[in-house]
Amino acid sequence: MTASPVPSKVGEGQLVLSVVDNGGPVGEIRAGFGLRSLSERAEELGGRTAVQSGPSGLEVTAVVPVAAGERP
Repeated sequence: MTASPVPSKVGEGQLVLSVVDNGGPVGEIRAGFGLRSLSERAEELGGRTAVQSGPSGLEVTAVVPVAAGERP
């Protein structure tokens, strides 16, 4: 069974969300509709995304700016 906890943290003016599954390493990563949409939305907010595969699974991270005093 695949698990995907979604930890997040806010600090230094940014919100960081990471989704990691435990499905094991992935070969070539090709951005489909979901990854492209996530990247476009993050860029619209002045942020960025990253996707990487490692021994414990696939990790998708989104980083977006958060103004001082703003709640994500």
